[in-house]
Amino acid sequence: MINKESLNFISNRYQNIFKPDQINDLSYYYASNIKAYFNSVELSLEELKISLSAINNYYKNIHTNIEDTIISGNKIIVRMKRIVTRVKDDFQYDVDIAVINSIAQNKIINFHALCSKKEYSEVALSSVGK
Repeated sequence: MINKESLNFISNRYQNIFKPDQINDLSYYYASNIKAYFNSVELSLEELKISLSAINNYYKNIHTNIEDTIISGNKIIVRMKRIVTRVKDDFQYDVDIAVINSIAQNKIINFHALCSKKEYSEVALSSVGK
């Protein structure tokens, strides 16, 4: 059973792991066999690291807000809204992110990013040749 302190730790983790200085440490947070997706295109852990780095270079003022946290069996599902501002013209929009964390592994086993703005996914996916 997970207690409130553990749940707060897990929720706070998602506020920080997408920051530029944390990208190289993603293997600490993510399982090596993660299933990661940007608008349904699957990425490996290494591709996810490259994509998130590209996004951090293309966008500024990136804020991640926790929307929901659900505990189901041995998994914690966290739904977030990421607000990004494009560097070139200060255009701002939202990205929906959902992650599934394995309680047993204490690592993220699934990552899904959905954005109606095609450009966001193009930045993420073109950085890894997809």
